[in-house]
Amino acid sequence: MSSGRHRAIVLGILLFQICLFSPITSNTIRLKRQFVQQTQQFGQFQQQYQVPSPLNVQPIQPQNVPQQIQPINGQPNPAQNPVQNIVPKAKLTKYNEQYAKIMLALSAGAYGRSARSAEECVANWMPDASVWRIYASINHTCDILDNPCSSYTVVSEARREMVIVFRGTKTKEQLFMEGWQSIRPGKDFYGAGKVNKYFFHALSVLWPKVHAALTDANHNNFQVTFTGHSLGGALASLAAMRTVLEGIRKNDQIKLYTFGQPRVGNVEFAFKHDELIPESFRVVFRMDIVAHMPPCAKNEHYDGVDQKDDSKPCDPSASNGIAYHHGTEIWYPNGMDPGDPYFECVGSPRDEDFHCSDSLSFEMSKYSTYISDHRHYFGHKVPAFGKLGCPPNSRGMEALLPSEPKEEKSAGLFQRWAQKVKTLGRILRSVF
Repeated sequence: MSSGRHRAIVLGILLFQICLFSPITSNTIRLKRQFVQQTQQFGQFQQQYQVPSPLNVQPIQPQNVPQQIQPINGQPNPAQNPVQNIVPKAKLTKYNEQYAKIMLALSAGAYGRSARSAEECVANWMPDASVWRIYASINHTCDILDNPCSSYTVVSEARREMVIVFRGTKTKEQLFMEGWQSIRPGKDFYGAGKVNKYFFHALSVLWPKVHAALTDANHNNFQVTFTGHSLGGALASLAAMRTVLEGIRKNDQIKLYTFGQPRVGNVEFAFKHDELIPESFRVVFRMDIVAHMPPCAKNEHYDGVDQKDDSKPCDPSASNGIAYHHGTEIWYPNGMDPGDPYFECVGSPRDEDFHCSDSLSFEMSKYSTYISDHRHYFGHKVPAFGKLGCPPNSRGMEALLPSEPKEEKSAGLFQRWAQKVKTLGRILRSVF
């Protein structure tokens, strides 16, 4: 065996062990973000490095509602309020917070144990719920570890609208596969740039039924919203893009709302996505670390940033950049309760506004906070919220449900290790 292949196998074993036996994923370990250490520094940072008008990013604060800093399900808020006493400004985008809350509920419904969960989420959150129905649901194996990817479509003939929802990451092994694919060369996305291979393949196995829903003669020219949380957001982004590339819908017939979405493709893909899907919003809660995976190439000489500061923005001109966000970030730096302010991040760099969550840094000692932020949106523990059918006042019940199924412990130690070794072998065979 060549020394290079041997080193690769050793690295694969190490990464695999980290994924399965550590509570944090391998992605997080190799992702020491180079950003400002504390969220409370955001206010003075923004004051020092203002974006020139009209790209002056300001928080949107509902009128006559007191600002509050609330913990999420008992999790301490790591930030002081950096935007307190700032006068509300006019909206800069078409972002609709109430609509985002509805899309979050539908995204949560994709985590349900059965179609019934999604149906209940639709009934509890969709306006005119009686005119909406689940048209189709898809559950398909999408990698060599037999991890599932899934989607469902909600349709209203009366409103001439449809929503296509994708589920987020299901297991640690699935998250490992996503991360593993992110460090390999990207996959060409129909001439529109390169994207993560795992995301590309996952959409490919779901696409036939998504395509069937979009092209159903009864749904001709219906407005379409794509949505999803985590991995689901990445797949929703690709699905929206493919829908326009194939001429199934015009770009003014599509909306995209994602939550805790990782980076999907390179700069070329990101900018083409902006062109084809202009109404695209990436909602990011506080210090959600998944929204910063995989890492982008950094601009070490960004104007106005001290070289001693470990905070550096993404560099859209970097030729080696394999990951770059598309769409407008909507950042909630404190909380997501009614009245909490958010930022419409339309500053510089394009799509990676350095005045928003890209200004953060992540420390290993606080990973539980970052992962908690990823799991909680608009005050709900997303997977648990969906499994319960999305009742509006379910926070207490959500906290009682585990974030993921516990590992089966009935098998003996040898059997569990044998299964892990078998799984590792399947991963390595897929690489070499």
